[in-house]
Amino acid sequence: MKFANDSLIKMTCTIVLATAVFGAGSSAMAQSLFNPTPAVPPVVMPAPAPAAAQPAVAAEEKKSVVKPAAKPAAKAAKKPAQASNASAVLVVNKRKVALIELVVTSTKTDDAKPQTIASDLAGGKRTSAALAKNGGCLYDISGLFSDESVVEVNGADLCKDSTISLVE
Repeated sequence: MKFANDSLIKMTCTIVLATAVFGAGSSAMAQSLFNPTPAVPPVVMPAPAPAAAQPAVAAEEKKSVVKPAAKPAAKAAKKPAQASNASAVLVVNKRKVALIELVVTSTKTDDAKPQTIASDLAGGKRTSAALAKNGGCLYDISGLFSDESVVEVNGADLCKDSTISLVE
């Protein structure tokens, strides 16, 4: 049995089938099989870039990722190096009682001699003291107050913070 619209049905089925299998762009191609002069010009997709050009793009992308990482390293190089020896300290007695004596000992060597850096320092007062040369940065600190209380700190980094604050 032949219908008058038989060719229209075939064309519609072909377009639907081509669209389902190959995507929306294929409906124009299937329609052109039945209509040699299409009303709408076919869509031309750009050809993919050659394989040789793709690594160049990837290399440029890698370069842009690497460059920002290099900048912080340059900034880090501009920072001044930490001192290898503490040379002076500021002692601040924030307590109400007087400090009788404050002694520091370098931890750089086992035979380092204790050095008294403050004595008879009234409450609320401050003093500065020079440290022995080549003592390094790390010091053990011990102090005695007029109320017979003591303070002991091991391994204080006096290069990083050269102020010794004595508090209640």
